[in-house]
Amino acid sequence: MNTNLEKYMELILIRGINFKENDYVIVRADKCMAEFTNEFISYCYKKKAKKVFLFETDLLADAKWLIDANISDINERKLSYNLEIYEIMKEYKASCITFVGTSPYIFDNVTSTKKNLYLERSSLNKNLIREARFSFGCKTTIVGVANESWASVIYPDDNPIEAKNKLWEAIFRVTYTTADDPILAWEKHMLDLQKRRQKLNALNLVKLYYKDDKTDCSFVLHAGCGFGGGLADGCDVKETNNPNIPTEEIYHTPYKYGVNGTIYASLPLNHNGNLIKDFYFTFENGKIVSFDAKEGKEVLEGLLNSSPNARYLGEIALVPLDSPIYKEGIIFYNTLFDENACSHLAFGMAFKENIKHSSGMTSEELDQFGINQASIHIDFMVGSDKLSIIGEDKEHNKYPILINGKWAF
Repeated sequence: MNTNLEKYMELILIRGINFKENDYVIVRADKCMAEFTNEFISYCYKKKAKKVFLFETDLLADAKWLIDANISDINERKLSYNLEIYEIMKEYKASCITFVGTSPYIFDNVTSTKKNLYLERSSLNKNLIREARFSFGCKTTIVGVANESWASVIYPDDNPIEAKNKLWEAIFRVTYTTADDPILAWEKHMLDLQKRRQKLNALNLVKLYYKDDKTDCSFVLHAGCGFGGGLADGCDVKETNNPNIPTEEIYHTPYKYGVNGTIYASLPLNHNGNLIKDFYFTFENGKIVSFDAKEGKEVLEGLLNSSPNARYLGEIALVPLDSPIYKEGIIFYNTLFDENACSHLAFGMAFKENIKHSSGMTSEELDQFGINQASIHIDFMVGSDKLSIIGEDKEHNKYPILINGKWAF
């Protein structure tokens, strides 16, 4: 086995889910990743996993089926296994690992109506997996898996096998797998992010201003939240896990009704095999009131209309342009990676990890508190070498946070 591949699998277990012997593990993967999935399941058992549950999709087969399927076919077919996964997490305190990395063009020949319905039904009960983290103390993580279909989009001039090998090497670099001791490198990385986050929280910011040659937008930060990211205060780095591998972000939650202005995406958005390019949003009192996209506008419109609160923001994330992912100089066409290349936002659901006194609050109570609640959470990238972000405290003192995409402090 490739040395880096084995190191990567160990990284997924140790940093991804803080694995211990006799743990139950859930793996969610697509069929295009079968080679790695099978090796990883074997590796889990080698490390003394009690049982591994596999939930496998086949997006390529589904894309072919959707071309001739009618709406009733899509409505009648079972497409979501999130409830079953939740029940396993509840019964066994199982950890859940999600593999991502399908081609962004996989649904190109499917009509937008069918695509949107398929994606909606595939995402049923999606939030239950996140809820299991809080209710049962389960660990979850999302990681990338190189495969020929995805790699060929990133490296179109190479044959599929060479492209896949190149993509694996890129994944290894941006996840610190190439370090002599990847686990130690990740522990240091989490502590570094913690120090940066603590400095930001010490400023007591109430507002952020984003501006470049096209973007001009302001964000009121929710008073009940602080900046999150890196190692949580008071935690032992060796006993925590990383929900995303890679991660480079420091994040905050915007006040639901406090976003005003226009912001442009800096990178394409790949949502479940649907590519959205060159798009922007205009906000008034927190809500997206207009938008456009040169490619994938119908898909974007479907997402914005998929939930009553989908047009409000749920996350602000700061990522400098000297991140390992940005330095790779490629677009991964996958949100897990591209969101960690530069600063990003998310429309839809706001998560409660960094919300003070959120324990026990219902979704309705969170929403009334100005913490947006929706059925989706869609990250999109806005950072560039032209974007500057300025913070403001309640006395209206201004602090440069990112200048031309890089940390200013």
